[in-house]
Order: sequence, then structure tokens, then C-alpha cells
Amino acid sequence: MYCPNKKPSFWYIFFSHHPYCQLNRTLRISFFGRTISLCTRCTGQYSMMFLYLAWSMKIKITEPAIVIYLLPLPATIDWLTQTLKWRESTTPIRLLTGGLFGIWLAVVVKQVIYWDPQLLLQILYQILIYIFAVMTVLLAKKGSIDDYLQPYEDFIGEYQLQRSKKTS
Repeated sequence: MYCPNKKPSFWYIFFSHHPYCQLNRTLRISFFGRTISLCTRCTGQYSMMFLYLAWSMKIKITEPAIVIYLLPLPATIDWLTQTLKWRESTTPIRLLTGGLFGIWLAVVVKQVIYWDPQLLLQILYQILIYIFAVMTVLLAKKGSIDDYLQPYEDFIGEYQLQRSKKTS
């Protein structure tokens, strides 16, 4: 995968965290004459997390357990199928799956705030199952982790090189 050799900034990495060759995975917004690239999935995730948290705290919603277990599934499948290069996701899908994952994060935050140890333990089991499943699939496809991480390693290496040139 070709990535242009641009000089990344701290703020680009913070808001986008994608190499320049993956700008299709970001939302680009003009802000005071500058273009800001925001990770699409994170934008959906944090937007929905804060909206759902505010809404559900005001209305006192109790989420059914099955919904809680299924909310991270679309984001996990979308990310995994992209990582395995079976398909390339789209901006609307990333926003939607990120939003569903954001609702799940809001539910987790609510359980911490209200301290529901039984549901928190179930969520911990769920996290472990998801991690185990994802790692099993990635390890089963030889080289998929290296292929996934290489553009990021190159990108961060370029950033570190840029920073070391500034300090010397």
C-alpha cells in the first residue's frame, strides 16, 4: 500500500490516527481555513456515546442484555473484514458501526457510574470473548497483523523522524 511521504503532525495523528494513504477512513472538515481529518468510526463512536449517555441518564433507560451484547458486533465485523482485506468499508458504514459501538460505550460508562457489578462482570466477559475471537481470526490468517500494522508503523516512524530533526 503506497502512503505519501508527508510530514504528520501530532494533531493529525491525534484526530485521524490513520496514515495518509487511508484518508478515505476519515472525515475532512474545514475549520478556520485548515482541514482537519477526523477518524470516521471514532466520530460516530464518541458522538453517539455522549448523546446516548446524556439522553439515557435523563430518561433512565434500562438496556436489555442481548442489545448490550450485540452492539459491538457490527464495528468488530466491519473492522475485522477490512483488516483481513476481504472488503473496504465506507464512510456511512464506519459512522453507523462507530455509533453503535458508542452506544455500547455509553452503557458501560452508565454501569460504572451506577456501579452495577453484575452487569460490569458480564461486560468484562463480553470484552474477553470479543478479544479472543478477533485475535483467533487474525492469528489464523498468516501475516494479517503485520499487513495491518505496517502503514501505521511507517507513519509513526515518519513522525518520530520529523520530531528528531526538529530537536537536533
